[in-house]
Parts: sequence; structure tokens; C-alpha cells
Amino acid sequence: MVEVTGFTGAMLPAAGEIALRLWGNEVANMPQMYRPAIYSYLVHYYYDPQSVYNLAVLENGSLQALLLASVDPPEPLEAWRFLQDSLPAAGVDYALSYRRYLDGNRHLEDTFKLENEAVLLFFASIQPGCGRLLMENFTRLARQNDLDSMLLWTDNTCNYQYYFDHGFQLLHRQTAEPGLLDMDLETLIFRRKFC
Repeated sequence: MVEVTGFTGAMLPAAGEIALRLWGNEVANMPQMYRPAIYSYLVHYYYDPQSVYNLAVLENGSLQALLLASVDPPEPLEAWRFLQDSLPAAGVDYALSYRRYLDGNRHLEDTFKLENEAVLLFFASIQPGCGRLLMENFTRLARQNDLDSMLLWTDNTCNYQYYFDHGFQLLHRQTAEPGLLDMDLETLIFRRKFC
């Protein structure tokens, strides 16, 4: 049975496994031994435990998809501590590079944020149809709370064509700064109105 529910901190380990499964090979130069910690960090980085917009799809109790969003995302200090505790000392320099990459894109996104807007922080699905289900539930919840729109950043490691195909407006596109390793990454900022 498939059900939509609130995403909780207890789901973070399973969410990290989903992130690893979906994006684990996108950064070719990332050492294999760091990947589980880095992709778990990615989910921790975007998790706002106070947000009512964190959603999950469970099938028979197993996490299939998640959507993390917030009106006012906090600084991810706990996530950084999590990553430092999860990596060997040799991985800290790589982790700092990854953190700078996420922080740079997050701060760029902040320059486009409007009042009364949710920020879509993390969106992933391993089962067809679950992403649509999450987006429908998130949109309904946001409308109930009188939000006007959602904002998000993505890059070319993600399937950003999804956003073009589902009514999102491209606001900005640029070479990612700072970059990540020697990858040619592009940052894209999208908005979608709820009305």
C-alpha cells in the first residue's frame, strides 16, 4: 500500500540511500568510500525539522520518495557536524568543497526568493508516479497555507527537464560558482506559481 505522510528525521538514513542510488555516480571524481556519507549529508543539509512541507511516500513502510521544502530554511549546521562525524579525516577537504558548492547555490537561490514562497529543497523518487503524488500533495498544502509559489535550484546532474515539462519558469542559469572538482556544472533557478 502506498501512502503519503510527513517526512521525519527517522527517515534520514533511508533518504540518504535513495540519494546515493539516484546520484551516486553523477560526480565521477568522488571517491567511492565517501559517497554514502556525502549523499546522506545532502539530505541532512536540506532537512528542516520544523517545516510542515516535508513529505514522504511509503510503500509497505519503505521510503519510495521524499520532498523537503521550507518557507525559511535554516542554516545546515547540524548537517555539517553529521558529515564530519561520518567521514574519515582524509575526506574533510573533499567535504568542504562539496559544502561550498551547496552553500554557493543556496545563496544564489536566496537572491531570487520572494515573500510568501516555499523553497523546494530536495525532491527524489525511486518509484514511478511517486514524484507526481508528492508534488500534488505539496502544492495542495502550500495553497492551504496561502503560499504563492515555490523556488528551487538544480544543476545538470539532475533531470531538470522535469521542471520545464511541469510548468516551472526558468529564472536564471549560470556556470556553478563555486564549482565541484573539475566538473562543468550549471546552476538553474526555477519558480512555479501555485495559482
